[in-house]
Amino acid sequence: MKYNFKLEFNPQIHTDIQHQVDYYKKETKSHVLGKRFAKTVKKEVLRLKKYALQYEVKYDDIRCLPIPKFPFRAHYSVNEKNNTVKVEAIISTSQSPDKWVKK
Repeated sequence: MKYNFKLEFNPQIHTDIQHQVDYYKKETKSHVLGKRFAKTVKKEVLRLKKYALQYEVKYDDIRCLPIPKFPFRAHYSVNEKNNTVKVEAIISTSQSPDKWVKK
């Protein structure tokens, strides 16, 4: 069965991604790594339109999509009745998933 979910985003995600882009720019003294991070996140999150159900539920109703080549995961939920995927947060694998809940 092929899906075409509509994507929704927690507004905080844009700030989180920009924060990480700025961090990579500062640490590497180059904007290239930050741009690569943002591009990779976008590419992977767009895959959720078709493949959101491929990833298992990790906690509550939240699934995690690994971001290749970066130590991050996109945390998201799927509402099959509304045909939507809500991306809640992009979080480092070294952080607790409770982080986005507290925001």
